[in-house]
Amino acid sequence: MQREALDAEFLLKGAEAEYANLQVQVNSELMNQKANEAAVRSDYEQARLQHEVDEKLFNEGIGSDTSGIFPG
Repeated sequence: MQREALDAEFLLKGAEAEYANLQVQVNSELMNQKANEAAVRSDYEQARLQHEVDEKLFNEGIGSDTSGIFPG
């Protein structure tokens, strides 16, 4: 009986360790996803701002003529 109790306790400790490990993995993946989200948002914001600048310069006649690049 004592042996069975020790075996069960050993299995419980192993399961608790695995659970803790999975929690760390999930939290790590969540942090990676948040970092990726921040990078995408940053890239989008930089592109949006660059577009605004390019559009203003073009409207003022300072920017490059893009009619050859985007015909129509």
